[in-house]
Amino acid sequence: MIFFIISPLIIFYTAGYRYDFATQQIKETGVISIDVKPQDAIIFLNNVEIKKKSPIRLPNRAPGTYHLIISSPGYQTWEKDITVESKQTTYIRGIVLFKESLPIDLLDFNKENITSAKISPFGDYAFISKKIDNLYETFLYNLKTYTLTSITRSPEYSQLPPEFDWSPYESYGLIKTIKDNNILFQIVNPAKPQTIETVELPIIVNQIQYQWNPATIAEKILFRDDHNIYGIFNGEKKIILNYPELSAIWYVDKNLLLWQFNPNEKNIENIGSNGKIFAFAVEKNITQIIDANVERIIVKSVDDNIAIIPINNKEENRQIINAQSFFYNITKDEWLVWSPWELWAIYADGNANILQRESKNINFAGSLDTYGVILLLADNTIFGFNPGYYVTHQLTKSNEIVDAQVNIQSRKIYFIGTVGTKRGLFELDY
Repeated sequence: MIFFIISPLIIFYTAGYRYDFATQQIKETGVISIDVKPQDAIIFLNNVEIKKKSPIRLPNRAPGTYHLIISSPGYQTWEKDITVESKQTTYIRGIVLFKESLPIDLLDFNKENITSAKISPFGDYAFISKKIDNLYETFLYNLKTYTLTSITRSPEYSQLPPEFDWSPYESYGLIKTIKDNNILFQIVNPAKPQTIETVELPIIVNQIQYQWNPATIAEKILFRDDHNIYGIFNGEKKIILNYPELSAIWYVDKNLLLWQFNPNEKNIENIGSNGKIFAFAVEKNITQIIDANVERIIVKSVDDNIAIIPINNKEENRQIINAQSFFYNITKDEWLVWSPWELWAIYADGNANILQRESKNINFAGSLDTYGVILLLADNTIFGFNPGYYVTHQLTKSNEIVDAQVNIQSRKIYFIGTVGTKRGLFELDY
């Protein structure tokens, strides 16, 4: 009798079936697949150590919820409840543990007499401005070699500090200096910091005068005059587009096609290569065309909302996001947009997804790796947020953080702020 009772149970068990006492049902088992870094991390499942190193595969797991802990000396612990479904594999991958580290000061702003700074989106360079002999001198700080190179000095007529900007697509920078009623734009290639190209334009209120070029085969930055969109090539103008009725708000896409806002018609016009105009109606005036492709247009409206307009022009597919700030995440080809309390991702196909609602005041969002983990700056604290698993880690907290960028290759965060009593530029391994 024992043989006839136990034998089927053993066969039943080894065939991958389990009895679920909660639902009183027989279910097939599932599989847990774990691939994390560092590979020698210790993995616990329901507080039982798995005596294997990543990547690992755990078959014949009864359906249900398991508590997963991944830890390693010198790293922050990753912890999450995971669910195993019948006849399915639960994948835990794209997890890189965050290092436990403290920020290192690179530049002391008070000691170095630094007035302003801006880090590139790729975390490889920073513009630094110093006031020397009542003049503002701009330096390029190489975050790989930790070297400071003087590249330009503001003219005597400029009483205001220079403004800095960086391309979201490549490591190219821009220095803006006010000269009477004109703006002096100086284009900087960090690989050749002594070769600076200059454009001088009149200040025209509410007119977009330049745009970083998303096309990879053309000039890095585009400017406009009355009828032309042009780049600078070897110190000379190179006309990219000519259009007799250029709007104050314009955008050139990756295919070098012109998009512009027509305030009279309340629409966004796309001027094709053959000169044909396609119009997309908008409900409100807009202040900026953020991005455009064959699937959708992303715009910022006067009420500080961000709208997604599908190219199919169907009103029901439009989406309005209560967000004011944005960042191009080049690793995922998506736009991160946020308000103080919400973080969204807008994808190339026009779809959008809310990633997080926060009680904190979000100041900035960026990319931490190629898996989609996001840097969040909120309440003078830098967080690492994984939207796929909804897991957040605090990386560092400071008295003040005003700017932060990431070098994904070296896994270093650079930020400008105040740590203790020292105000400056800091480096944080993560």
